[in-house]
Amino acid sequence: MKADLQGKVIVVTGGAGGIGSAMARRFASEGASVAIADIDVAGGSRLLEELKAGGASAIFVECDISSREQAENLASEVEKAFGHTDGLVNNAGVNADPDGRVPIDRYTFATWEKIMRINLDGTYLCTRAFLPGMVERKKGAIVNIASTMGVAAHRNQSAFVASKAAIINFTRGMALDLAPHNIRVNSISPGNLEFAGTPPEKTGLAQLAPSPERILDHIPLKRFGTGWDIAATAAFLFDDDASYYTGHNFVCDGGWLCGCHRDW
Repeated sequence: MKADLQGKVIVVTGGAGGIGSAMARRFASEGASVAIADIDVAGGSRLLEELKAGGASAIFVECDISSREQAENLASEVEKAFGHTDGLVNNAGVNADPDGRVPIDRYTFATWEKIMRINLDGTYLCTRAFLPGMVERKKGAIVNIASTMGVAAHRNQSAFVASKAAIINFTRGMALDLAPHNIRVNSISPGNLEFAGTPPEKTGLAQLAPSPERILDHIPLKRFGTGWDIAATAAFLFDDDASYYTGHNFVCDGGWLCGCHRDW
């Protein structure tokens, strides 16, 4: 479905990554002005050049979302560039490195703290930074990127599953708080994803205990998701045709959660 995002200004945190860059490209192709935020300056700058070469209106802002000051600076830079913000995607997030994916009795506090600080605190800080403008305009939409692991827990990733479950319920709480201001809040929970041209060791698939083929056995549609699948869902949620959707978690997983079963 083609969305109509003409005239909208949308911010994507973690915009240089696989999901983030797919969303930035999709929003730009639908007519939105895009603000890319990421700690990856090189990746963000390359994406900015690509979008501008295609005629898009875009900026890149270096931002560590776990820093209140940097989140507030991001909102300020977007305001300077575009005058307002229509949409915010809280996409930036982290999981433990493969070596850190261990049972909870061996899980380090440093790993727990880092994941919570970025995934959960970062989502709060960025949302809080952009809300004054949205509340003043009585208009806006927020999309939080959660995970199917926030719905069905996986072994050895306690902090990640906790953070993503929290984001899903945080979304619901925000939807209730912000509805009087005509601000909609939804979340998207991606399933197993892969990205074209990205080596397996960079997607996380190489570190999974089962083989990719074994994972596919548990996905009814028999393919991994892509950043474009998530981008299409997000584009719809920012379209005015989605104006009655708020407080929902949109699962994009090829049907995996329909009959979730794992033997690893």
